[in-house]
Amino acid sequence: MTGLALTAHAAASAFGLRTATLLTGLREGRPPEGFAVPDLDIQGELGLKGTASMDRAAALAVLTVGELLAAHPGLAGEDTALVLGTTSGSAHTQANVVRGSLTRRRPYFIEPSLVPFALMNGPASICAIRHGLRGPNATVAGGRAAVLGALRYASRLVQGGQCARALVGGTEELTPERAWLEGQYPVAAGPLGEGAGVLLLEPPGERPVLAEVLGFGSMVGGVGDAAADCVRRLLTRHQVDPGEVAVVSAPAVVSGLFPSATAVNPAALLGDTGAAAGLFQLIGVLTAGRTGPAVVVSADQDHSVVAALLRLP
Repeated sequence: MTGLALTAHAAASAFGLRTATLLTGLREGRPPEGFAVPDLDIQGELGLKGTASMDRAAALAVLTVGELLAAHPGLAGEDTALVLGTTSGSAHTQANVVRGSLTRRRPYFIEPSLVPFALMNGPASICAIRHGLRGPNATVAGGRAAVLGALRYASRLVQGGQCARALVGGTEELTPERAWLEGQYPVAAGPLGEGAGVLLLEPPGERPVLAEVLGFGSMVGGVGDAAADCVRRLLTRHQVDPGEVAVVSAPAVVSGLFPSATAVNPAALLGDTGAAAGLFQLIGVLTAGRTGPAVVVSADQDHSVVAALLRLP
């Protein structure tokens, strides 16, 4: 047992820029009008300073971190870590940098303002700068498994005394460049979506506990019997019977282990949100209205699988 809990969350999704719209959409089970975050006016939301070259991935991260911090004052500072999951950063900005290096007057005359946003850790760094988060700052690249990987990494930071708490989440944008890259995979993952958000991970006490984090499991090798075995070992390690599991958000091969559990599948409404997929799985589980053990499993097309075991109060 980690002795840590998830106590708050914020997210932007295809339902809207604010968390309340996501919760309403998940509760009603109605599909949004599209798969992109609507009405995202970056400079209108964040002002002119430092946003001229800001991409959607960074902007969504900044906005959702800001929403959570506004709802829970006093979290900013050196005691709060930020760990964000990503696929590889902003494909859109990275493509613009490469394009500029080939088309501008000299190959090295790229647009300097694009460089911070082209880096994989750009969103996490920008969030820390804009919101005064001076604790550990990290980016975990893992595609659709990134958020659960980030949650495991953040748990170690808090348990190791490197911070008092952590904001953990992921961000993914919907752009033509990402669509092209995803199209190179031989396996289609459904319509692409986008979104971002963070959860607050901390020792229980100050805020109501949404879920206790019990432990993690991981593997590389594909989503199949091996993934199911990974989950079985996780449950055995924490002495949880499959029949006790109340909520599950996982691929079908894993969900089938828990026939009596409520199944949560935000991707059916939001599309393939890439590195933010695990975030929406976790929020879906936290708001499912059940109590007891919960299992969340995220898998990427590179055959990496991360599983998390929670307990809903």
